[in-house]
Amino acid sequence: MNKIVKLLLSVFFFTLYKILDVFQYLFRSARSIKNQEKFLSNNFAPVHNEFFRQGLLIAEGRIPSDLNGELVRNGPNPRKVALGGYHWFDGDGMLHGVRIKDGSVSYVNRYIKTDRFEPLHFSAGVGEMWGIFAILKVILTIFAEKFGLHKDFKDQTGSANTALVFHAKKFFALVESHKPTLVKILEDGELETIGVYSYNGNLKHNFTAHPKIDANTGEMMTFGYKFIGGAFLTYSVISKEGEVVRTFPIPLKRPVMMHDMAITANYSIFFDFPIVFDRKGLIQNKPAVSFDKEYGSRIGILPRHAPDASTIRWFTVDTCYMFHSVNAWEEDDVVVISGCRSHTFEASFLGGGWIDPKLSPEDNVYKAHLYEWRINLKTGGVEEQQILANLFVEFPAVNPSLVGARNQFCYLPYSTNSNGLESGFEGVLKFDLFSRKVVGTIKYPRSGQSGEAVFVPRENAKTEDDGYLLTFVYYEQSDSSQFVVMDAKTMSNKFLTAVDLPQRVPFGFHGLWVSEQDLASQQ
Repeated sequence: MNKIVKLLLSVFFFTLYKILDVFQYLFRSARSIKNQEKFLSNNFAPVHNEFFRQGLLIAEGRIPSDLNGELVRNGPNPRKVALGGYHWFDGDGMLHGVRIKDGSVSYVNRYIKTDRFEPLHFSAGVGEMWGIFAILKVILTIFAEKFGLHKDFKDQTGSANTALVFHAKKFFALVESHKPTLVKILEDGELETIGVYSYNGNLKHNFTAHPKIDANTGEMMTFGYKFIGGAFLTYSVISKEGEVVRTFPIPLKRPVMMHDMAITANYSIFFDFPIVFDRKGLIQNKPAVSFDKEYGSRIGILPRHAPDASTIRWFTVDTCYMFHSVNAWEEDDVVVISGCRSHTFEASFLGGGWIDPKLSPEDNVYKAHLYEWRINLKTGGVEEQQILANLFVEFPAVNPSLVGARNQFCYLPYSTNSNGLESGFEGVLKFDLFSRKVVGTIKYPRSGQSGEAVFVPRENAKTEDDGYLLTFVYYEQSDSSQFVVMDAKTMSNKFLTAVDLPQRVPFGFHGLWVSEQDLASQQ
């Protein structure tokens, strides 16, 4: 196919997609439009400038002398919004970085330059995945791929807007619908997109936004899920050298949205919870996914180095959904798992503004509480309970050296009167998993709000909680943001450091601290 024919076909398919987008808009409900507006206003609204500013002034406190590296936070920042619908999960990936070196602070924000930046690129986002027009958009995309006008789906980067991981001397931006995007952090803190990474062609599946790294072995455990065709779930182990050493499918009853996993020293853990793909629902003008109570919930425990899925054991638990696990470990024959669990899920949160009439108003909402499961591998018994009431929590953090090992403390952004995902969190709490008590709370000043707080151990730390919490705090009254450093051990309300930023940082998803040593080691 010559370039002129390819260009004309690209314009043709792009135009058809835009026509479908207009018709989808005409069928949208007022509730759908209102549902979208909350993700495009206040501190969810995108920023339009990309900055690189060095020598920022410290507004409060000082930079700890052992804190050298870069905090990078990923999140959605849409350049354009589809008429057919927009969801927070859909925006183009933007990285916000704070580089610290010898007490000097710099700030940078950069779009992750994915396939979406190609002028005639199109693909349906979560906000568009409702009703018959979603089916037509997907079919159109498949035809465009068949004509060679899009990259094959397996080679696309997606939005890369969700999370970050540093492994085997490489830094990746992640979104669970696609493969990782390799990003380079330059010495001065600048961020540069390299492109899609497939581990020399050995990664054959989508890549979760939440792989787990065992600090003792250096291995990274990951998985990918998909809604259509072939295996709905695929598991992989990547060696400390960055080689895919094991990969195989794990059978599921139906395709589900599986956002996170957990590990212990010997097991990888999967959450088969009932956010299911609903083809019939699309035809009935409903979202592509729905919370199906009848599907139920189960937790799968697989030996980490199993050669295939034949040894996975599934344990039925009370019906629920969970975006994020806190941690997991083994106590003799018992596997202990904690996470931010909701007893139900709000269908309209994922598209179309649709409310499930089968669920009560109380059940048509996502509100996560800290929860624990104890699964006895010898007897098959399961004990489960909510271990923190009254506060809604999400985006948990633990000391990264203890992922998959028994840990005492976790750090949780909290909200007292909303689920936090739609309004920001008013502070962060420290929870003791041994005593099952809140042992520290930081409430942000001036009605500040934030998302995830990243835990960074101190140099030569002597205890698990000897470290810092780093985050971006937004102040609505001044429409501004600060980068802040908090004491994770004392949980003092007085910031160790607060740095005024040249622009606000919108609410996003997940961040990562990249140490000076890791920055220097990048390949």
